[in-house]
Amino acid sequence: MSLSDAQKEKLQRGGHILAGFIILIHAYEKYEHHASSYIYFLILGLVFLFIALIHKKLTRFHHYVDSTFLIIEAIAIGIIAVDFFEEGKKALPLCYVFAAILYVAAACIKYRKNKAMHH
Repeated sequence: MSLSDAQKEKLQRGGHILAGFIILIHAYEKYEHHASSYIYFLILGLVFLFIALIHKKLTRFHHYVDSTFLIIEAIAIGIIAVDFFEEGKKALPLCYVFAAILYVAAACIKYRKNKAMHH
């Protein structure tokens, strides 16, 4: 079964929205604990939500924008995992590590598809 272009767009946009919300939740947690790093997570989360809003326009003009931002999202989620490991949490950071790995895998797949289409 093949996805339509509209379904692919929704799926890709959904990945950026998911990353944005994950990062915003972490920003709120940092804010609640009075950690000054919350501002960085807040900005990152808002940037990814903004990217989701203009996703269709961005991908029309920049073929590798999805791969690039998926890698950046993976890094941000990985940083959250490290944060949780440093707090002594055990299982929760593993979920974030797994999510970061999935984002990297998605970036690689997207990059290969774009490379094949544009070369």
